[in-house]
Amino acid sequence: MRTEPIHPSATYRTISCACALILLAAASSAGAQERAGHGVGDTRIDQFVTNQDGVSGFGGIAVQDEETERLSPTDRAFLVEAHQLEMMQVHVGAVAQKRKTTQAVASHSRRVLDAHQASLVAIEKIGRNHGLELERDFTPEFQRKAEALQQATDASFGAVFFGQMLELHARTVDLYEQASATTDNADLRSLLDDSLPTLRTQLADAEQFSTTLETVATAP
Repeated sequence: MRTEPIHPSATYRTISCACALILLAAASSAGAQERAGHGVGDTRIDQFVTNQDGVSGFGGIAVQDEETERLSPTDRAFLVEAHQLEMMQVHVGAVAQKRKTTQAVASHSRRVLDAHQASLVAIEKIGRNHGLELERDFTPEFQRKAEALQQATDASFGAVFFGQMLELHARTVDLYEQASATTDNADLRSLLDDSLPTLRTQLADAEQFSTTLETVATAP
């Protein structure tokens, strides 16, 4: 006796599709709620940063044994300060990409975005893995810098951009070097070792680019 294949009925297929759509909508809503409230006075950070929970760009960051990998107060302070610096560099790079600028500004801002998007995601992931949530809200200091950059005219934008980049790159290199000398956390060690060569190169590039400008504005 020949057995005929069983085909799902139209009603069954309709119910299955409806369930799939409900689950997809719920997942999208949850993602939207998770991203809500991360404003920094400008939405560019969330536009340019992909929350890659499985891909950090810094090699296998994972939850470690809580007793051996607990974050020290110094590590936590590092993550908070580094998060602000990384977030600001993403913001500055994103703003520059939207402005009519020189080739030097366009080139440097693109490299800044590529590097610091990955760093920002990695820092947030390390924080979450160790119970530290880092919100995407600027401190008053960085909010003022963001506003100063937004208000710069086309003629002055390059000077303001490199003024801020020089300060941000120098502060980031100093902060990462200090953390590298003190941390015992494996996740942070991986991040620091991977990041420092790029950070030093960015600082040297910003110093070189800034010499081509007649005036480099003091970073607001």
